[in-house]
Amino acid sequence: MRQSRITLVLAVIIVSMAACDVSTSPHVAAIVGNSATASSSTLTITPVTAQMLVGGSTQFRTNAPANLLTSLQWSTSQPNVAAVNNTGLVTALGAGTTTVSVRYSFDTTTVANATVTVTGTAGANTGPTTMPPGNP
Repeated sequence: MRQSRITLVLAVIIVSMAACDVSTSPHVAAIVGNSATASSSTLTITPVTAQMLVGGSTQFRTNAPANLLTSLQWSTSQPNVAAVNNTGLVTALGAGTTTVSVRYSFDTTTVANATVTVTGTAGANTGPTTMPPGNP
């Protein structure tokens, strides 16, 4: 009886040690609560550069999977130059340069950036000027 207990204890120890195999490969964690999973690819943004006129808008996009689009967080470094909404639509507000950034809400280390340069002034006519007849 005593020998069978020792054999049983040794078997439990061996099975426990085998279950604790330490792997040197990193694993990507998943956010299960929001049914989101981290992508193994890098997050990208397009376009990577944009030139806009004050009052204009440009739609920025990412390579994020469709099931993670609601997990994206958009921001600008200079909110007085351009604003961005939660779908990546950038609106030019004032002259200057800003960085538009996007990241996953569950991943603070993966960020994609684009540079936006805004020129002109609000209400400025960017086309050719037409003078009324009779004016020099």
